[in-house]
Amino acid sequence: MAGRGIVVIGASAGGVQVLENIVGGLASDLPAAVFVVLHTWIKWPSVLPAILARSGPLSAEHARHGAAIRRGMIYVAPPDCDLPVERGVMRLDCKASQRKHRPSIDILFQSAARAYNAGVVGVLLSGSDNDGSAGMLEIYQSGGATIVQDPLDSQSTQMPRSAIRNGSAGHILKIANISGCIGQLVLGGEAAA
Repeated sequence: MAGRGIVVIGASAGGVQVLENIVGGLASDLPAAVFVVLHTWIKWPSVLPAILARSGPLSAEHARHGAAIRRGMIYVAPPDCDLPVERGVMRLDCKASQRKHRPSIDILFQSAARAYNAGVVGVLLSGSDNDGSAGMLEIYQSGGATIVQDPLDSQSTQMPRSAIRNGSAGHILKIANISGCIGQLVLGGEAAA
């Protein structure tokens, strides 16, 4: 099986510490680009790229509209902007939206599935609504790999449970096992569930 070069991660309530843990366990030579959407208050400046860069070996920055996607980087959606990806390039959409959350996990996940099909690893973490569930299903149906944080290991269980209910959870894992699974799936192997 060919490797997967795009990792998309979505989190909400309780997600920052989980993201730090996951990023801390990624390899410095990870041959994938990592995109992160975290639901945040739009009035707060985002320091998530600095937090993630300190937590692990990969560089992290806010995504920039029209910038080329580079492997070995973590790209974080800025507050109040959606982060759709296209083949080789990221976009930002900061226009008014009818969605409950912006940035939207579903928009990132669905765009990645459409652009990269089986080349995507989708990771849905702790959160208190169902954002990301539809996107996880699209990744799963496109042949991509999916990881859901074990609800028993989540601060907020609604997002993981929503993905499990719709059948899009290829792997249901505790926090400590997510980084290793991402690494295996990126390299083209199948991780143990």
